[in-house]
Amino acid sequence: MHRPGSMTGMLMVMALICVTRTPAPAQDRTVTIQVSATQAWISTGVTLSPGMTVQIRASGTVEASSPSDTRPFYHRVPPEGRWERHAYTPAPLLPALALLGRIGTGPVLLVGAGAQFDVGPPYGSGELFLRINDDIVADNSGAWTVSVTLSRSAIGGQPVAMPAPAPAPGVCRGFAGVWNLREFGRTVLTQDGNRISGTYDRGTLAGTLTANVLEGEWANTKGNGLRGTTRLELLPDGSLKGTAETTGWGGNIVGVCDGQQVAAPAPAPSVCRGLAGVWKLNEFGRTVLTQEGARINGTYDRGGTLAGTLKANVLEGEWVNSPPPKNNGLRGTMRLELLPDGSLKGVAETTGWGGNIVGTCDTGPTAP
Repeated sequence: MHRPGSMTGMLMVMALICVTRTPAPAQDRTVTIQVSATQAWISTGVTLSPGMTVQIRASGTVEASSPSDTRPFYHRVPPEGRWERHAYTPAPLLPALALLGRIGTGPVLLVGAGAQFDVGPPYGSGELFLRINDDIVADNSGAWTVSVTLSRSAIGGQPVAMPAPAPAPGVCRGFAGVWNLREFGRTVLTQDGNRISGTYDRGTLAGTLTANVLEGEWANTKGNGLRGTTRLELLPDGSLKGTAETTGWGGNIVGVCDGQQVAAPAPAPSVCRGLAGVWKLNEFGRTVLTQEGARINGTYDRGGTLAGTLKANVLEGEWVNSPPPKNNGLRGTMRLELLPDGSLKGVAETTGWGGNIVGTCDTGPTAP
């Protein structure tokens, strides 16, 4: 018997089968974990692979010292940490006590209250680890609540690159982000494949990215109209370092994600500018001090670090001895005064101990 509608019905069924076999986009997956302030790198159990986009959000507060410590700096610490940089932390160019991340054995990156990035160079792939940016975690307590959201677009099961939104200040993904660069000032870099383009306060730059190194050109569009070449390397701690050159001139570039301050280079022996310099201090030994505005940070040979705030010619702050076996792990307060003759004088104290400090600018490697 002739059935005029049978072929049409068969085609409809075949079309329906074809539609139902089309792969659906992968769904986002969110994992929530507690990141304790009492541990170093914490395994999250989350494995990241190329093609994924990762969004991390953190909340809560932790204690970064014992309850008997009366300094507010170490109490009720949010994931953003503190604005200060401490030389003795695992990532000294990133905010002290902030939430840090690392993929496998890749470079350390700032997570803070939130971060988003695409898995791949320069971060690598593998398991996600998180920790607090603190060198001594034994006296800490509490944990941050962290959610990790993984997303992947798929067509036929293959990953598709997901365009990243324009970076906000303080959020840098690889080279893409807003940077504070010595020589260029505030610089916005964007990435398209291996091509990097950027603008800075006085001009533009562009180049090609190979692994973690950018090589290209810069051009001042305001002022003197100079142009030249540049080479920038993304370091494991998330900072940038390199050079900018033109005919008759060359300069070193250092930089960090905008919202952070660019640290001044450590002064050479026998050169002391105010408190910044290399000093011989009787209680600390050979001590290197650097200055960023009113903030002073330092390291000393006997094993430890110090940091404080400068008011006029007086530095008040804290010192911390490295943990055993290098030193005894003690910490305390200090007060140093820069005298008219260029020497230093003051005190260092801790529970049950106090000592007078005297010091002079280091005269070089032959000094005792």
